[in-house]
Amino acid sequence: IMPIYKYFGAPAKYHGKPLFHIISNLKDFGRGRIITRAGFKDEKPSFYRILFAQPLMDQKSEEGRAIVEKVRNGVRYSEPVDLSKIASLPDFILVPRKDEDKFCKWNELRDYDPSLDMVVEPKYYSAPPL
Repeated sequence: IMPIYKYFGAPAKYHGKPLFHIISNLKDFGRGRIITRAGFKDEKPSFYRILFAQPLMDQKSEEGRAIVEKVRNGVRYSEPVDLSKIASLPDFILVPRKDEDKFCKWNELRDYDPSLDMVVEPKYYSAPPL
């Protein structure tokens, strides 16, 4: 007879490792390597390419500064992004070096264009009654 397992609580929100747990084990703190997030569920490629990483060497080794090139939904952003605010979230996955070209699809990417990619927020919105 198989035992019956009953799970309680909400399902896990994140399915990876904190960024600096991965980066700390790589040569040159992973410069040039591709990192993605488990939460990215886009058809087009979404990932980060590490440009510079500087761990803080704290007790849990979860904090630090990571400057990355951001590609989201097939759009390569022109400005580097600092991931220090989200680096401690256990949601990052390292893409193996042999799979990087297949995962990134470099020929399908396009550069950020403000006329296409800028999200225009409405000037006014209606709020519900209090």
